Amino acid sequence: MTKQQISAKELVMELMSKDWTINTHSGTKTVNILNDLNYYFEFNGRLSSVLGRCYYTHKRIQLSTKYVNLNWDKHRDMVEDTIRHEIAHAIAYHLYGKDGIGHGYYWQNVAKQLGATPKARSKNSSNIVSARKKRNIIFECPNCDNQISFARMPKKSRACGSCCNKYSNGKYDAKYEFILKSEKDLVV
Repeated sequence: MTKQQISAKELVMELMSKDWTINTHSGTKTVNILNDLNYYFEFNGRLSSVLGRCYYTHKRIQLSTKYVNLNWDKHRDMVEDTIRHEIAHAIAYHLYGKDGIGHGYYWQNVAKQLGATPKARSKNSSNIVSARKKRNIIFECPNCDNQISFARMPKKSRACGSCCNKYSNGKYDAKYEFILKSEKDLVV
């Protein structure tokens, strides 16, 4: 575990073990997602297009390992906002059931009370260093020059759908298989 991950995990555990007092339409509720709701935390090295994730049914909150490592030192406040954002998902679901899912009114209400920015945030948010790979592996159809791109090298070959539909009655034809044009595996 990196020093950024260790620091982030300490903050996550501090915020998850806190007793949050939430004002709802039916009164005030106090919720502790670690002790009362039995949520747990983990890093996920596969998350690259989202900063964090809350799994309601598995009672799990995850943060992108790459996001934390790339942003903790310069944008700690944004990482903390992401943590509060995910905790707000857990609490909104607990208090409102299905109505608390997503980024709707109930979640926004809880997010504001937790000090989180009450909107969806993604890797495209300003100042955030993305962990997502650019799609720099480019293939081209030998017939029509149609291009497709990938972040990783595909395991199996693909043929141009337009040409297969037009010239082979919609059936796969190896003469329209995409050919590798360029490969630059860069991280944004």
